[in-house]
Amino acid sequence: MNQSPALVLAVDIPSGVDGATGAVPGPAVRADATVTFQAAKPGHVLAPGSDLVGRLEVADIGLPLEPGPWGITEAADVAGLVPVPRRELHKRSRGVLLAVGGSSGMGGAPTLVGLGARRAGTGLLVLAVPASVADRVGAAVPEALTVHLPEADGGITPDAVHACKRWLDEATALAVGPGLGRSPATGEAVRALLASFERPAVVDADALYALGTGAPLAERQAPTLLTPHAGEFARLAPDTRGTRLHQALDRARHWGATVLLKGNHTVIADRDGRLAVNPTGVPALATGGTGDVLTGATGALLAQGLEPFDAGRLGAWVHGRAGALAAREPGSRSTWTRWRTMPARWPPRSLRPGCWPWSRPTPMGTAPCRWPAPRSRPGPRSSASPSSRRRSRCAPPGSRPRSWSSPSPTRRRRTRAPSRGSR
Repeated sequence: MNQSPALVLAVDIPSGVDGATGAVPGPAVRADATVTFQAAKPGHVLAPGSDLVGRLEVADIGLPLEPGPWGITEAADVAGLVPVPRRELHKRSRGVLLAVGGSSGMGGAPTLVGLGARRAGTGLLVLAVPASVADRVGAAVPEALTVHLPEADGGITPDAVHACKRWLDEATALAVGPGLGRSPATGEAVRALLASFERPAVVDADALYALGTGAPLAERQAPTLLTPHAGEFARLAPDTRGTRLHQALDRARHWGATVLLKGNHTVIADRDGRLAVNPTGVPALATGGTGDVLTGATGALLAQGLEPFDAGRLGAWVHGRAGALAAREPGSRSTWTRWRTMPARWPPRSLRPGCWPWSRPTPMGTAPCRWPAPRSRPGPRSSASPSSRRRSRCAPPGSRPRSWSSPSPTRRRRTRAPSRGSR
């Protein structure tokens, strides 16, 4: 069947895939699309079975099911979480993010954190970096304030806490980890920063290394979002068993934190038992720096008042969607992280009112849930006007296009100059 040129449609789940774990113990069918009923199964989103599902559609057949313990995050689930600035706000009321990162030779990491945080809407951004890279980082992110941290042996020292004291008191969220390095002094500084900061924090990269197996988290009472990839998670929790869903939820409860386990279908688990799987993202995001951008984005959302579980869901969804859009230009092999990992417009088009799937709200964990549709192949150019094409693509039928997609009324129409032979 897998050798056939015909399209393959699987009902419920492709034959050979374990619906509870996603395991593929033997030969299995590779489907172009899968239709399941009422709710998705773990095997639809857990590798390696998820690679055989193709496009996933959940058909509502009217079963009276209660929301399950986990769900696939859709645009409708996170659209209402996007912080919308009001007229009376100023930069501090939109959130103050203190981001600590960087070391000798790794100034790019805090730069990408800053760019991600800037795109995600934080009002005031403070980048605390080693003095040797502060000028470079400040020039790359001119909107940010910079704090010069003391350093030794290429990394920051425990005296960094004193250098950041003002902003530890004023910041509404902390992002720590990218590019810090793994020296003993740096680890001590990370633990001291987390112990002295009593508001939400996102911990990533080398800061996770400083936590060992998570013991310092037991002393922290403030909300914490951990964003490890599979390798970092294996070192943090070497004894966990089960699927990625079970592992993330077990550690979230054990540490009293929110765990965002990055990878194919990122898992976000909260200490209260909530569990979400992010469907966006492409293999092209497996490149250096994309995790740093996610740290900046989630840190900015925390600074604007979102709780860690919601910041993780929204940040992962937008990050994955932006990566998919970025991969369209240079190809699917990689992305240019610096400028193309986060959308220039916030919120992105798919999270704006009037654009599908905003108008199709679905509670998390209930059916129907819709997998992102593959990009359609280019067809013949339509004779419709640009404004009508925008309307048909984004807005409900019969409605007027939104202000962000409407052509400017003052835009002049370009005319072709007459040829020499014309009269």
